[in-house]
Amino acid sequence: MTAVLVEYPKSEPVTLAMARMHLRISHAHENELISHLIQSARQQVEQMTGRALINQLWRLYIEDVPQSGRITLPKAPVSQITSITAYDGAGYPVLIDQDKWRSKLNANPPALQLLPLAEIKAKAQNGLEVDFIAGYGESAESVPEALKTAILLLVGFWYEHRTGAHTGKLTDLLPHGLDHALSPFKVLRL
Repeated sequence: MTAVLVEYPKSEPVTLAMARMHLRISHAHENELISHLIQSARQQVEQMTGRALINQLWRLYIEDVPQSGRITLPKAPVSQITSITAYDGAGYPVLIDQDKWRSKLNANPPALQLLPLAEIKAKAQNGLEVDFIAGYGESAESVPEALKTAILLLVGFWYEHRTGAHTGKLTDLLPHGLDHALSPFKVLRL
């Protein structure tokens, strides 16, 4: 299984103004750097937790349909499965009707169950694609405050330790306690 981000979030959970206030910066000549740090910090938090913060469209590629028909989604929270496409023996796409699967989006991790398995397996000789929307919502207001605080913590830490950015190892530098602070938000891996 391979997951690919198809549509990036339209905004960040932390604004430039919030980050500048957190850093106690009144000038604007480092806005580009701070905006870059916000995006990098969001991506780091998403990677460490397995969560998407602002709504994003993901595509999960599955080579072989599991015997159980259960497919675990690699990101959380998931608000919607937009489509499931199987590829038949000739490589043609076949959209799987919604009455052929059930979603378990509130599970940790989110999952879907294919029904009936035999019919879908016959169509899916060349695999499946599952498109889904992951994220807390369209705006920063829907993101838990603890995750926004973790982003600000990273922005501040990386701003103060910019030498790591110059050596290309920005994400190797993490503040003490970040992993512990994010642990309640981590998506379980089965």
